[in-house]
Amino acid sequence: MDKSGADAAELLADLDALDALFASEQTWTQGELGRMCDGSGTRDVYAACKWCISGGAMRVVGSEGSPRWRRLLRALEAVAEGRANSLASIVVWNDTVTRTFTDVKKLIADARARVSAAYSPKGVI
Repeated sequence: MDKSGADAAELLADLDALDALFASEQTWTQGELGRMCDGSGTRDVYAACKWCISGGAMRVVGSEGSPRWRRLLRALEAVAEGRANSLASIVVWNDTVTRTFTDVKKLIADARARVSAAYSPKGVI
């Protein structure tokens, strides 16, 4: 498998892990990177019980700002409403008052479908 194929496989695995992290509405939040079980905000994504999109991405890949984290956020940004094009944009997307957990799950699914389609062998069903 070439590097782009390996990167795509890793990205798909990260999107799957992010989807699993957001297993229920109780694991998603707005307005904070993460929240403790008592509802207080935290930047410690490992101690948190719920996460925003960016915090969830950090929890999945382990490092804010790493190439892997940026690749995961770029995949989400590519399908976000309004074509978010920066971390600030995906944070604003997540924190929009009308945003729902269903929107978040759809964003992850759409990003996964886009990445999968971009890297699937042509002509293979």
